[in-house]
Formats: sequence, C-alpha cells, structure tokens
Amino acid sequence: MTPADRELLLNTAQGNIAEVQKLIDQGANVKAQDNNRQTPLHLAAGYGYIKIVEALLAAKADINAVNKEGQTPLHLAAWNGHTDTVNALLAAKADVKAVNEDGQTPLHIAARNGHAKIVKALIVAKAMVDATDTYRQTPLHCATINGHTGAVNALLAGGAHANIKDEDGQTPLHWATINGHAAIVQALIAQGADVNIKDNKGKTAGPVGGLHTEVGAESGRKAIEGEGSAIGFYDPLYNSSGMRRRNTTKVKPVDSSTAQSRRAAVERKPPASKLTSQAANADSSDLSRKYTSQLSETRSDPGCSIC
Repeated sequence: MTPADRELLLNTAQGNIAEVQKLIDQGANVKAQDNNRQTPLHLAAGYGYIKIVEALLAAKADINAVNKEGQTPLHLAAWNGHTDTVNALLAAKADVKAVNEDGQTPLHIAARNGHAKIVKALIVAKAMVDATDTYRQTPLHCATINGHTGAVNALLAGGAHANIKDEDGQTPLHWATINGHAAIVQALIAQGADVNIKDNKGKTAGPVGGLHTEVGAESGRKAIEGEGSAIGFYDPLYNSSGMRRRNTTKVKPVDSSTAQSRRAAVERKPPASKLTSQAANADSSDLSRKYTSQLSETRSDPGCSIC
C-alpha cells in the first residue's frame, strides 16, 4: 500500500471530504484495499459519509468490491441504516443481489436490522425478496426473528412468501411464535402463512405444535414487540475484532418458561430501537474524533487494517 493510498483510507475513515477530494485529484487509488480488503468506498458507505461516497463514485471507485467477509459497500450502508448512502449506491447501479460469505444479500442485512425504508428501496431496485442465505433463511425470516414489524410489513407488501422453510424446516411464522412477536404473527397469518406447516421436528407454529401456544392461541394479546432487537453498528474499520456476524439471526427454540423470563428481562431494558438509532446516526464529528484517536494509537500496529 502506498502512502497516498493509506492517507486516502485514513481520511475517508475520518470523514474528511476536503482531504479525500484532494487525494483523489492527486491520483490516489480509489480502489486501494486495506488488510481487511476494504476500499475507501466500504469505509465511506459504512459510516454514511454521503459526500465522500459521491466523490469516490465520481472517481470510478469499484462499487461492488468485496471485503474479506464478502460485504460490498451496499451491505455496509444497509447494515447501519444509511438511507441516503444506499440510495446513492443504488443510483450508481450497485449489485442488489451480491451475497456475503453467509449468503446474505443487502436485503437480508437491512431486514435483520429493521431498516424498513432501506428494505423498500432495495425491493424497488429489484432485490430478490425471497433470496435464501447459507441457513436457507429469507429476508422475511431475518426481520421476523429480530422482531422488526416495519421491515416484515415492507417485505410482505413487496411480495415475500410467508411459507418458505429454513434449514430447520421453520417458516417465519414458527420464528414469530417462538420469539413472541404477536403483531408479526398477525401480519404473517393475514398474508397466508400456514399455521399447520411442520418443521424438521414435526412441530407446527400454532397451538398444536406447542411453540409458545399463548401467542398462537391468543395472537391479539399484548406481547413484547417494540421495534425489534438491536444487532449493532458495523464498524468497517474495526469490525474484524468486534462483533460476530455469522449466524447472528439464528437462535434456537427455547422452552416456554425460559421465553417468559427473557421477555420479562426485555421489559426492563430501554427500547432496542433507541440503541440502534444512536449507533447508526452517530454524529460525524464524534466519529472523526473517535477514529482519529484510535488510528493514532494503532498507527504502527501490524494488526491495524490500514497500517
């Protein structure tokens, strides 16, 4: 990596549009990759630096470059809920069917994190609404598992099929009842979800299957719904040493008493949507100070992704 390439990555991570534009004008390689195979466009898209995204696209950055996890810039923008950045990438013809190492498209990522506006934008851009990942889960599975009612409704409105089974033979309705998402149960049934489909263990999603029958039998009663579960902010620069991505939408069924105790614990916590919103919409100046500090500390560290 040349000094100019490194400076381009560094200034992109800091959100320094003036310096980024200067480096581009001086011929810095906009397709440069760090040790995690991330380009400046990955960093700008992941942090939602729309002006830098536009500058890099104008300089012919590789819009579909993949990092070591198979993520494209569109994956990262969809993960962190940067709607303007997603729209800019879509306008520049980003591949909405690109899959990461878990077989997930940007639509899977947006659905699992509950970004309903991005889900809608991706569907309009002809994303495959019923694409299946490594675990044979569709975006509807991902939104349902994490309790994102808005994303579920957007997917159903976009033509998602409610009866597709994952690798365990479970449909989105199975997962909605397992996790106690009553509003999603209602939405799925209204769109033709079959309560009699059996999973690989012979259990149905309804009262007969015994999966939290209180939800299947009394779908109108109040349940813990909120805005779903916060997955976390994907930090393009440091994520390799942070959050575990693989199979994070995949949880196993639990018995009824355990489910009840978990729901009771959720009631005592702040709404997950606030946590997600705070992370995804962090002030750019705060991010700049944070990464300036971190990069200065790790500048000579051989493990640093841009050193």
